[in-house]
Amino acid sequence: MEYAKGSRHYEDEINSYATLEDLDDDLLNSYKEKIGAESIETSQVLRARGFLRQQGDKEYLTNAAVLLFAKNIMQFYSNCRVRFLRIDGRELQVGDKFNIIKDKSIDLPILRIIDEAKNYISDQLRVFITQDIKTGKFIETPEYPEFPWLEGIVNAVAHRDYSMTGCFIKISMYDDRLEIESPGCLPDVVTVNNIRETRF
Repeated sequence: MEYAKGSRHYEDEINSYATLEDLDDDLLNSYKEKIGAESIETSQVLRARGFLRQQGDKEYLTNAAVLLFAKNIMQFYSNCRVRFLRIDGRELQVGDKFNIIKDKSIDLPILRIIDEAKNYISDQLRVFITQDIKTGKFIETPEYPEFPWLEGIVNAVAHRDYSMTGCFIKISMYDDRLEIESPGCLPDVVTVNNIRETRF
């Protein structure tokens, strides 16, 4: 109920199992560079950003720190995954008509999962070549423009509910559409009926 009300955030809670040694130095150094903190000790940066918290006489990483920077994300969060399905046809079939022709899981920390998903999906998209009648030049047009589907993946990764175990982001490519599903409920006052006008 606290998650639903927005009074408690899973990402801010401590992870009592992960240690600083479980974090990826390359990701941490890249993050420090982006925020202009290259010369500052990593633990101090994590503390200042709320990724390292004191509880009793010990310091613990938060779930957010592990989701962002873990070397092996599956050790801690098996739900930090993007699963891509390529379906042959316009509907998913089962049994002897089973029509999934590609099934790829991308299991990486948040700071790597978007780029990996982008690279993989762009390789799956068809490119249509047409000739411009006026110029005679051939024009390549991707099956789907990159901006909307990449924005969909970014939103799915950024806004999904990581407290929901056993769930993952699913991207399904059919012959006529691309669907992106992200685990979680609509936030606070947003409903299916008011989603076009309501912000939260």
